[in-house]
Parts: sequence; structure tokens; C-alpha cells
Amino acid sequence: MKVLLLAPNYNGRANSDFFPLGLAYLASYIEKLGHEIISVNLNNYNCQQGYEILHTLVDQEQIDLVGLGGLTASYTEIGSIIRLIREWSPKLPIVLGGGITSSETELIMQALRPDYAVIGEGELIFADILNTLEKRLPIQSVRGIWHWDKNIPVFTGVGPEIKDLDPLPFPAVDKFGMFEFLERQLEDQYDYHLIHFDCGKTIPIIASRSCPFDCTFCSHAGLGRYRIRSIKNVIDEIEALTAAYKVYSFAIYDELFAARRERVLEFCALLHERNLEITWSCQLRVDQLDQELLYTMKKAGCNFLSYGFESGSDTILKSMNKKIISTQIKNCVAMTRKAQIGFQANFLYGDPSESIETLDESIKFQEDNELYFTDWSTVIPYPGSKLYEFCLKQNLIQDKIEFIESLCNLSTYLWQKKINMTTMPDEIFELKYLNLRELNDSMHRRQEVIVNESETLDQYNSKMTIECPSCGFKKTTTITYPPECRTGGEANLKSVIGVRGMNILCSQCARKMHLKAKEIPHINRHYNQFQERIDLLVKEKRQIVILPALDRFKTVFFEDINLSHLKVSAVLDSRPHRINTNFLNSTVKQLSAENIIPHIDKTFVILPWVEFNQARELLESEGVKDILCWNLIFV
Repeated sequence: MKVLLLAPNYNGRANSDFFPLGLAYLASYIEKLGHEIISVNLNNYNCQQGYEILHTLVDQEQIDLVGLGGLTASYTEIGSIIRLIREWSPKLPIVLGGGITSSETELIMQALRPDYAVIGEGELIFADILNTLEKRLPIQSVRGIWHWDKNIPVFTGVGPEIKDLDPLPFPAVDKFGMFEFLERQLEDQYDYHLIHFDCGKTIPIIASRSCPFDCTFCSHAGLGRYRIRSIKNVIDEIEALTAAYKVYSFAIYDELFAARRERVLEFCALLHERNLEITWSCQLRVDQLDQELLYTMKKAGCNFLSYGFESGSDTILKSMNKKIISTQIKNCVAMTRKAQIGFQANFLYGDPSESIETLDESIKFQEDNELYFTDWSTVIPYPGSKLYEFCLKQNLIQDKIEFIESLCNLSTYLWQKKINMTTMPDEIFELKYLNLRELNDSMHRRQEVIVNESETLDQYNSKMTIECPSCGFKKTTTITYPPECRTGGEANLKSVIGVRGMNILCSQCARKMHLKAKEIPHINRHYNQFQERIDLLVKEKRQIVILPALDRFKTVFFEDINLSHLKVSAVLDSRPHRINTNFLNSTVKQLSAENIIPHIDKTFVILPWVEFNQARELLESEGVKDILCWNLIFV
């Protein structure tokens, strides 16, 4: 059969955020069985371009079946793809798989209307579907799928499990645009969150499936029990990939690379034995580590680790079923730094047992262990997790589809729709989350880059000699800011432009450091220009109306721009959570014509704001003449 395999785009633009290894495994497996594969990784294109390519394939190729899959966060995009395919070719069979079908499958079947949904690992089950359709046998004979019986979705029972991963052919990464993925990394790896100058292009691989642990917030997306590939099999794939792509950096995508330290040691030993000089990163648990192991990993090329610390409170760690304690996290931090391996510390806020006291414990733990670059996020009760079941029982999720749709835009979910699973009142829960986001930004400044020399090169670039505050290592480099301008793009004005600095991983000691935006010469002139305008307003004793009531980035912005002497007569905002709060000693009012008109002859100052343009247009439509807008000083 001729099969079209599709990987959905997760954010609407061409990106290297995600590579569909699961579909790549599926492609190589069914191709080996004699089926013809056409594959498209829609992450390699912007949304509209991807749809046009897809339309051409459906229209011109004699496709027998479409297979696509993704995580819950791809629900909306998968729905759009299915609707388009139905419009272009109504009778073309569609098979849906991946994490999105692992929970609430009947609901997903009814909402998205694929012909079949695969539950579990795709290779064996998908192959059975193709064989059954090709031979025109009854589809209900295939185990591990949902199908339709007189417009009613029916489950055929548990499907087969792949007990040994080694016999599987290596994933067909070439079919999903690995070259394009690697090239785009040159753009995407240079960002605000972390710049790792020595990283370069990185290929993702999978060395195991699922996870043996059962944290309350996690769902293993239908992958079943934890199984591992042999280290020899993993190294064989790495050798094949280095030969094919001339890339020597690898990211092990596994939820958990190894449940035992012996597996990691075997991996390191075989890398040395085969003289593979690569760099690599992975995710490990803090209770697996010791100093000797970390030194061995460092010597074998490990340059970055991702840790799910989640909390500094033992109460929360127990509630999450993490099976670790805070002392182990503390020891892990010290040992990883001693081994000079970079790491990301991830913390989660909002477990059902979270309280002001447990949150204070975590913040103190962060401070005590100098975790200035902790990534704080709120706990999300993904379908399939124990927290999801908790939310259903507590009636915190009343409409399942509406909730799933909300997860497709995490920024909107985190700021407007997140679920409060704690006993804290909603207003306190929201305030604490806001404080954590501000804490992220202000903590970064506890480990600031030392700037030795700097000069402006052009509108978006400065040459800088920066020094690590931890070890004194110096590096002279060109800093592009904003990062999206690195490859010829223009600054994204529809962002909080010029406020976020950049986090940089030291090439010597692997500690992170923060470069303030204001310290970058070509950006500093914008700060000076804005401050001069503010100082003039103070000198002229102008009455000022401020928009918006800054929340995120307020602390760091006020450190760099002095607004303290302005005569603020009103503060306006369009965001519901900021109305009636206090900002600059004023009660925040709704941004509306009614509240603009009384101040029409005053100066309106628009601070860094994603919605600046809508606000400016409203002000101008009501006759406001004097507007100072932060975002527009970057034009």
C-alpha cells in the first residue's frame, strides 16, 4: 500500500522544537514490510505552506491511507489536518496514533473522526491494519485499535507489545527532513532561554521506551512498560547517524535514559571503545547518580543533563510520588557542578498538596542551592495522568474537549486557564504563580555576565567580550539580539521586546550566566532613548497614563528604567486578572474608551507589552495625541 505519514506542526511556524521519531520508527518498519512511504514533517514548514504541500500530495499521489499522530498538545492541529483531508479526499482512510489516543480515546474518536485509532506502540498494530485492509479482512480482527461500527466507536482489545526493541530497524529520520531539522537548529538554538555556544547541530535518538516510575503528573502516552535497547544497538545507530549527517552531538529523548547506573557506564565505555568523540545529553533521576558516574559521563562527552527536580519540599515530592527527597536533589546539584556538566533544573508549582509553606520551602531550596536558572512552570494534569483523574473527580475539569483544546496553546493555558488543584484561594494561587515567573527573571540576575569590552556592529549585532562570573572564563563573540534576527529575520515587535536578556552556558565550567539586554550596546541605546523621554516628561511635570499594569518582567524592567518620578494619574489594562489591582500607586482600570476620554490630553506611556499595537490603535481612535510606546522604539 502507498501510505502518507504526517507529523503535525506544534506551533504554526517552521521550527526545530520537535522531531517525530515515533513516526520515523513506524516508517522504517512498514517500509521493510514492502509498503511505499510518503512522509511529511510539517514542523519543517509554516502552517499554510505545510497545508499546501499536503494538498498537493493528496491530490496528485495515489495514496491508499494516511497515518498521523502526536501528543495531546497537537489536538487542534490534528483536527485541522483531518478536516482538510476529508475535504480533499473524503474516502481516504485516516489512522490516528501517538499520545493523543492513549487516554480518552472514545472521546477523541468522536471529536476528530479518524477511521481508526491505534492504542499503544504503532509498529505492529499499524502493520496489522495495512495487512488487513490490503486483504479486505474484517478490521475488528486487528487488536489494539478503535474503529467504527454503525457510527459507534468500538475497541478491539489490547494490542501486541514489542518485547525486544533491538530487532526494530533504525528510524527513517531521512524521510522526515532530518537535514532541514538540523539546519533550522542554527536559528532556533540561539535564544533567550539558553545559548550553548559549543553545542552545534544535535540529532535526537531514543534508547528506551516509557518509564518505570509513576509520578502523578506524568502520562507515558500508551508506551506500556519500560523497555530498553541494548547499548550496542544504540551505539550502532549513533555511528550510522554520524556517518550520514556528519553531526557529532546527540540528544537522548528518553523519559529516562537509564534506571540503573550500570547502563550509563556501559554506554560511556562503548563510546570510548569505538573512539566515538561525540557530545550528548539526556534525562536522569537524581537518585541514580554519584560523583564517579558523573565524571565518567563527562569524560565520555556528556555536556548537559535535564533533571525533574519538581520541588524543594519533601511534602510535595511525596505527593507527586517522585520517590526522591530534597537532600538527594541537593547532592545531585553539587555533584553535577563538580563534574562541570551543564544542567537544567525544572520545578513544578501547583500540586494538590501545594501550600504557601511548601512553596516557600522550594524557593528557599532554590536560593540555598544557587538554582538561579530554575525553570518554574505550573503542574498540568495531562490526560492519562493521575492528576487528570483527580481533576475529574474534583469536578475541576467539566468539559474534557474544552480542556484538551486549552492545552494546545500552553501560553494561554498557563496565564488564563490553568487549573488550581490546591486548597489555596484562586486569587492567591494566581498571585503566587505570577510571583514565580517574576522570580525566574530576577534570579537570573544573581549570576550576571561580566562585560569586559563591547561595541555596536549594526542594528541587531554587537561584538562583546564576556566573562563567566563563576570561573572567569572569557569569550569574545558576536551577540545578536533579538535572537530571531540572527539569520536575517527582523525583530518581533509583537513580544516583550528588549526586556528579556539571554542565558548563556559557560564553555569552561558549564554554569549558566545571564546577559542583561541593557548591557548589549545596540540595545542600550534604545534604553537610553526611552529613559530620556521619561526624564523629559518628569521635567515638564506631565500627567501620565500608564499601560499596562506590568506583571511578568515588572521587577527587571523597573531595575533598568526609572519611572519613580512620573506623575501617574491612571493605569489602564485590557487583561482581566490585572483590573482592580494596584500598580504605581493607582488602581488599575479597564482599557476602554470610557476610561481613556477623561485623560485624552495627557501623555500615555505604553510599557513593554505583546498587545501594544491594539492598545495604541484604540488610543489614537479616541483622539489621544501624545503616546510614548516602548515597543516602537525598536522600529
